[in-house]
Order: sequence, then C-alpha cells, then structure tokens
Amino acid sequence: MSFARAAARRVAPPRSGALLVALLVLGVVTSCQLNTLFATSFRSVLGSDNGQPLSALSALDQSGVANDWGRYIAFYPASTGYQGTFTFQVPSGTDRATIGTLYVGANYRGQPGASQRWTFELLDATSQTWTVLGDNSAVSQSGVWTLLQLSVDTDVARFVAPNGTIQLRYATTSARDSSKLDFLAMGLGGTGDTPSPTSGLRTVFQGSYSRDDTAQVDFVASHDLHVIGVGPTKLDELRQANPDLTALYYTKIAGVHGPETRPPSGDPQWAQAVAQNLLLKGASGNYVRNTTNGWYYINIQDATKRAKWWAIQKSVLGPQMAYYDGIYFDNTTTITSDFEDLVTEPPLGYDESAYYNAVYALLGATRTDFPGKTVIFNTYAGWETPGFRGLELLPVADGIFFEGFSYKVRAGLFDKPRLLQQLTDFAGIVQSGKSAVALDYGSPGDITRRTLSLACYLLVANENALHFFSSPEVDSDVQQWPEDSLNLGSPTGAYVTTSSGLLQRDFTGGRVLVNPEDTLSLSYTVEATRREKMVPSGGGAWPATGSLDWQTLSGTVTLPPMSGLILRNTSG
Repeated sequence: MSFARAAARRVAPPRSGALLVALLVLGVVTSCQLNTLFATSFRSVLGSDNGQPLSALSALDQSGVANDWGRYIAFYPASTGYQGTFTFQVPSGTDRATIGTLYVGANYRGQPGASQRWTFELLDATSQTWTVLGDNSAVSQSGVWTLLQLSVDTDVARFVAPNGTIQLRYATTSARDSSKLDFLAMGLGGTGDTPSPTSGLRTVFQGSYSRDDTAQVDFVASHDLHVIGVGPTKLDELRQANPDLTALYYTKIAGVHGPETRPPSGDPQWAQAVAQNLLLKGASGNYVRNTTNGWYYINIQDATKRAKWWAIQKSVLGPQMAYYDGIYFDNTTTITSDFEDLVTEPPLGYDESAYYNAVYALLGATRTDFPGKTVIFNTYAGWETPGFRGLELLPVADGIFFEGFSYKVRAGLFDKPRLLQQLTDFAGIVQSGKSAVALDYGSPGDITRRTLSLACYLLVANENALHFFSSPEVDSDVQQWPEDSLNLGSPTGAYVTTSSGLLQRDFTGGRVLVNPEDTLSLSYTVEATRREKMVPSGGGAWPATGSLDWQTLSGTVTLPPMSGLILRNTSG
C-alpha cells in the first residue's frame, strides 16, 4: 500500500546511537566537518511513498536483504517517474563561503543503476535549476541494501538559499520499480579543511628484518605503520629512528597455526586451543583448516568457547602490549560459502551472521581489555554481500586493510562496479577519521599494476590513508619501490568523473587518472599545461636499484582498461 503525500512532514529526533555508527560507516562525518544535517521536511511531488516519518532515515539499521517496513521510506513512481524533495537546514550563523564540500550519505535498496537510474539532485538557489549530485550507478545487485556516498566541492554556496536551506531531490524518470532509503544525511566540510598527505605517501611495513646495519633500520623505520614481528630491543631501535611510527602486533582473530606450519610446536595459542577443544570441526571429525596457509579455525560462534579463546589471546597479547602500540587482527572475514576453495571442509553448524557477530564481539573485547591501543583488522571483503564487508566492524576498531585494493589478490582485475565500490568504501572510511590501508600484490616487473595501484590510492587518499605494495616474488619483507617517494602535493578536491569516463583527481603538483572500464580503452588529451608521465623502474628487495622517471606527454593518449596514469606539472 502507498500513500500520496500532499503536505510536508517534519522530522522527529534522530536515534543518536545508531546515527553515529551510520555516519562513520558512510564517511559523512569527517575529521574536518562543520556540520552534519538531517532533513527537516520531505514531500513526494510526483508519485508516492509509504508514509513513514523522516525519523526512519536517521539510523542505518537495514543491511543485506532486510525488509523492516517501519525502518525505511519506500518511493513509488507514477507512470512518468518519481520526484521527492528533502529540505535540510544549515545552522544559523553559518557563512556559506566557508562551506567547501557537501557530502550526502544514503543507504539504498532498489534496482541497479544500469536497470533504473535514481538520482540525487541539489537545487541551485540562484538559478533555481536542479544539478545532479550523483546516482545509484554503483549499485550492482537488486534488492540488497547498498551504502552510497556522494559529494561536491565546487561552488557549494550556490546550493544554500538565503534562508539557509538546502533542497535535495530524489528522482527517477522510470516507472519500472520502487526504491527504498533507510538512511539519508548531509555533511558540510570547510573550505580549508580537506585532509591531505603532509609529505608524500604514507606507507606500511609488514614482516620482520634481521640485518642490524643502521641503513636498513632507517629504511624500515621510515614507514608510517608497522605490522612487525620483532622484540622490544628492535622496536626501540626503530622508534629512535622514527618516534612517530605505529607498531602493531600480528595475530589472527579466530585462527591458529599448528606444528605443521609453525614447527616445532605451533603458535603460542595452539596447545591450549587444542586442549580446550576450541577448534572447528567438519563432518569428518577432522579440524577445519585454511587451504591457503594451513591454519586452523577457532569455534568463536560458541559463546563459551569464544570466551576461552579470548582468555588465551589475552595471555599472549598482554605482555606484547607493554611495548607494541596496538594489535593487527588478520582473517576477520566470514568463512564464505565457497568452502572448497578456502577450507578443507565445511565447518559443522557454521552460521555466517553468528560468526560475523562473534568477530565484532572479539574486537569489542579488545577495546575493553586494551584501552588506548590501536586496533586494525584485515580485510575489507568487497566480494561479500552488504552487511559482511568489514565496514560494520569499524565502530570497534581504528582502521582496516583493503587486501586486494585495486585488483584481486589472485591477480585478476575487478569489473567496473566492483572497483567503484572499492574506491567509494575506502574514501568513506578515511573521511570518517579511521585509517585504511590500500594493499596490492604484484610482480616487480608489472609496472602497469604498480601504477594502477598507486593511482587508485591517490584518487581517494587523505591523511588517514596508507599505501602498501608488496611482491610475493621478492624473498624479503624489506622491499623498496621508487614510486613510494612520489609527492604530487595536496589534492585540490575529490576525484571526479570526466566527460570521457575517466576518474580524475587534481593535486597542486599534478594529476591522477584511472580508466575504470573493464573492457573499453579511454582517451585523454593533454592540456596546454605541460605534463609528464610517471614511469617507475626497478624496485624489489632492499636495497633495490630503481628510479622514478618522467616522460613528457602531449596530444592524445590512450588508457587501456583498468589502468592508471600519474602526471606531474612542469614549467615551460
């Protein structure tokens, strides 16, 4: 049943607890925000809606295929489409000229953008014309809740009326299907507050090092984040070289290596985990093992066993936290339905939601038992359905790794919707003030992949982002890549999509371009301003030979599918 709305509705007070989580996940709240706004009124102008109050949009509480009627607003097109208008009120006394960026965060369920386009439009208060802010093009699956983040950072003041209101129109020109919004909020950022790297890239070191010469210590210490397996003496050594580094102790959230892969006696937790019968078993009666690295899964779904496992973990982590800055939890994703690929056999009684909730509980216990310590986990699970991708764990953590950031871990490329999803979610996280690490693996000689990884990172990076390229082909944890020295200056705004379909972000010292198409090549015409293309060479085990070279470009260049181009400005 639908209800036409002739009159506008007023908003009820938002549910603040869920609100903070929702804004964090969507990236609407930023470290530089001026204000976060919720709609004060709404009405359907064309078509109708389900009549729920605006308070339904103040908490993000729908995910996956959830369909709780009272927790969202549904929008029903007429024969010519749908139009609904939301009004947002800028706080009194706000100088419109100080608003540098406007964000809109929405939780959407409906048709994919390719099947039915739903747009979010802003009213230009001067010209009284509507400008498309964005749409549902990032949605690839029908009937599944998807977090959308849209933004504009050019002449934002034109969207603020003299009375301080901002009008947002939600619309479609198709009558194909209805859509739903579970959450809608607007964030306003200041003109001079865009977070940016302070001096080039922020990088990660993971592993250990054994050589004791000063040059290697200085190189390892030069990274900003360390997931490192060394004792207190070497940590002190690194901190003397870089007092600002963050060192994290590595452990698995719910897994343990046995003697086969960690001879002679397995991980420190192994003996107690076996003695207390904490390992998951399959129908065969055997313990379930990960087929990639050979470790065993802990039964954290069982609350009693989870408590015993955490007691074991605390006994190991406690002494380490005396000199580490925090903890890196690996393997926080669910055990997916592709059991044959990931595990030796399906675990008995496995339930994805229960397992994921248990991961959340363990991260929360870490917060409680180790206050003040940094908690970062791996990994973002972009292949999962919404609700299980890792974003939901961020309220009890400080950051997340995107292992396989710009292409798949096993070397395959993403399709366009998946790459856009990766970029959108990464940007939302770092804009929220949380840390995110863009991790890609590749061959030292694959300059195309190395450039794509760095270009995608630069599209969405700010001061909370880190980049990490690692090659499994290099027989050393201490790896050196010439492009890690790149510094294009500060970004001048968020990335945009050009008329040709390229993703483009400008910096004070250059420009970054990515072709997100998975089958089409796209062209770029070099402007009159002289530009040079980044061409890295060499790299590998430290101390690596290599250089960061630059090639002059002119005319029109072609970017193959899923490729990047990094340019710097030059004089002359």
